[in-house]
Amino acid sequence: MAEDKSPAALTAAQAAKMVFRPPVEEGGKPVPIKANEVLSFAEHQEHVVVVTTDGQKFIGRKSA
Repeated sequence: MAEDKSPAALTAAQAAKMVFRPPVEEGGKPVPIKANEVLSFAEHQEHVVVVTTDGQKFIGRKSA
């Protein structure tokens, strides 16, 4: 049998690392999203969309 050389499927933990909550304070750092906060995610060509358990939707760029 031939080996499948397609990229591995994205996990919730990997998707969570690609998106951030906006900073709470002006000039603050973006707040990372934890894997246990991810309700659902969708991988697209150049970005990933993550929906959190509290209903917020975030879009992040996939790393090259």
